Amino acid sequence: MIKCEVDKNSLKNIKNMLNPAHRKSSAINALNVTIRKVRKEAKAKVNKTYKVEKGDTAAAMNVYTANRNRGYAEFVVKSKRRGMIHFKAVKSGSGAKVSVLRSKDWFIKSAFLQTMKGGKNVWTRKGKPRNPVKRLLAPSFAYMTKHAAAAEINKASSGFSDIFAQKMRDKIEKNRIKAIKRLNR
Repeated sequence: MIKCEVDKNSLKNIKNMLNPAHRKSSAINALNVTIRKVRKEAKAKVNKTYKVEKGDTAAAMNVYTANRNRGYAEFVVKSKRRGMIHFKAVKSGSGAKVSVLRSKDWFIKSAFLQTMKGGKNVWTRKGKPRNPVKRLLAPSFAYMTKHAAAAEINKASSGFSDIFAQKMRDKIEKNRIKAIKRLNR
């Protein structure tokens, strides 16, 4: 989970420029823009690195935006592991071939595909008498996001201060225009 919060020091620097309500709304707007940017960058990097469907990536990554009552925004990635069958698993010779990464395919020796009413799975034989087979699982979206998109996430989330400054400038400019209109009446 990535959490963006308003830095109290940056709010103190611009205290005299806007009233507190405008400062808070600018900060909330900047948080929401930043957290959506983080999600977009992470989604793009995961889709570029791993062979997952774009809809699955979007469903695994949630954004909880900031509002007046909640002064922070969150980017949460589901951490449930998925079966290897979601990564284009095919029977190949004495095993199965799975494409988790876009750069290479994995060959899993002595693996087999199992199809049932409930779905498909990839299994491997372990050779133990009590538990002779084991279901193969792929990495979770949280793992994929952490390892594939860490740099993009840091870069996108570090842009908060720039976005916040721009939102504050926009708010100040709006207030100036309103003041000029009031004087011209």
